[in-house]
Amino acid sequence: MSRIAGELDVACWAVFRLYTVMNDGSAAGCDRNRIYFLLAVAISLCLVCYTAARACLLSFVHDEGVTYLMFVMMGPKALFDCYSANNHFLNTFLMYAASKVFGAGEFALRLPNVMAHIAYIAASYFLVRRYLKNAFLAVCAFLVLNMNPLVLDFFSLARGYGLAMAFMMWSLCFFLRALGKEWPDQRSLLSSFWCAGLAVFANIAFLNYMLSLVLAYIVIDACVLVKGKDGEAYAGNFYRIMVKLLARTKFFYKHLILMLLVILPLAINFKFSGTLYYGGQGGFWADTVGSLLAGSNYGQAYLPVFIALSAVLIVLVAVAAVYLLALQLTGRTNHDFVALGVVFIVTVCTAGLTVLQHYLLGTPYPMDRTAIFFIVLFSVMAVLLAAGLVSMERRIARAGSAFVLAVWAIGMSCHTIGSANLDHTFVWKYCADVKQMIVDVGADLDRHGGQRKIELGINWLFEPSINYYYAVREPSWLQIVTRDGIAGDYDYYYVRPEDRAQLLAKDVEMLKEYPVTGNILARRKK
Repeated sequence: MSRIAGELDVACWAVFRLYTVMNDGSAAGCDRNRIYFLLAVAISLCLVCYTAARACLLSFVHDEGVTYLMFVMMGPKALFDCYSANNHFLNTFLMYAASKVFGAGEFALRLPNVMAHIAYIAASYFLVRRYLKNAFLAVCAFLVLNMNPLVLDFFSLARGYGLAMAFMMWSLCFFLRALGKEWPDQRSLLSSFWCAGLAVFANIAFLNYMLSLVLAYIVIDACVLVKGKDGEAYAGNFYRIMVKLLARTKFFYKHLILMLLVILPLAINFKFSGTLYYGGQGGFWADTVGSLLAGSNYGQAYLPVFIALSAVLIVLVAVAAVYLLALQLTGRTNHDFVALGVVFIVTVCTAGLTVLQHYLLGTPYPMDRTAIFFIVLFSVMAVLLAAGLVSMERRIARAGSAFVLAVWAIGMSCHTIGSANLDHTFVWKYCADVKQMIVDVGADLDRHGGQRKIELGINWLFEPSINYYYAVREPSWLQIVTRDGIAGDYDYYYVRPEDRAQLLAKDVEMLKEYPVTGNILARRKK
């Protein structure tokens, strides 16, 4: 904790100096907007280099291996297999295309998500620039949207989550852009809905987000209708409002029906095939919010403090958003909080649909990766809330929001830098040593009698990752591994720490215990 406090103290001093430079144009002798642009570019380059380096170096993880072995390696006919939720369709297709152009190495298969990271950063840049004119606060908001170690993980992996988050961010940008023009800006709204549809095609878990975006459109359009020049004809007449709303959707309802005709059968098939099993049964806060907080903490030692502060921040943002929206709805403020209202509606509706599905369909509450869109939604909502408070006349509102945003940006930046690594991910940390294990077994065989076919006994969780390397690298000494466990006799064993007792019951020689995961590599003595 003392180390963290020291880092925060240094960071706060640096931010104070930066604030004085960026908000005193005459003293700085340069354009503040240009400073924001240059800082955003510098931060973006660092983040993209980081995720690209991880895409090169990280060992292939369990779910990546399943996707490659079941769909990519099997060819075009298997790409759109709709009987496994592991198949993130857009990501699978792009993995296949990348493998045909660049080969089946780790970086090639993960390249679509690295490119998605660039798109995500660009969308966050434009969103921040639109709503925050103060250069210092714009940089803080940009950091809030981009500094989260759990989110960064998925821009380095061959999964659909990174692609889905990028399309989601762009869909929000296009929707909010439509608010700034004469409503409805059909081109921006269609772009928003199509980006949301592509997010779902990249990962089916984003379906609730797309439906919530459509609900937000309906709410905004109803408000515009009631408050418009013909509003008196619709006030209090729910039937007429609904008829008019349906008539006003003619520019996009065919697009929406087309998307749902593709997406809903897939979601229904996943449900009845029993593939939507990942999640929790404890409750939305305990499972969904709790897992996102734990994942964002990324296994750091300050978990209780991080969880407590993050929970308080969530409550503060939600309460402040409700308060500001209530002010606008009651006409007690002239400030425009419509953008905040849109994201608030989308967030609440997405959470509500998640809970409703749990009770009606029995689907588990999403956790960590399957709920990661909530991190994006909450971060965007917090940025728009800060932008709204900064525009108010009350000095305490401006100063308080600027302070919280700056502290949040500093804290998450220090935390993300402290969590940075080139060897593991949070969700699939147990796979961190698979690639190195294969190198170690090959080297041990060279030292003890040359290359020969060996049988490798493993914990079943390693099977997809190891067989990916078997398929791509084709080591002459390795046979295909199975999920049979280590009950039988094998030449080598690679197990998790909880398998230690079962391993020690065999006549083996311990070769290596990997420090990051605690995984154990052993060789049969005979």
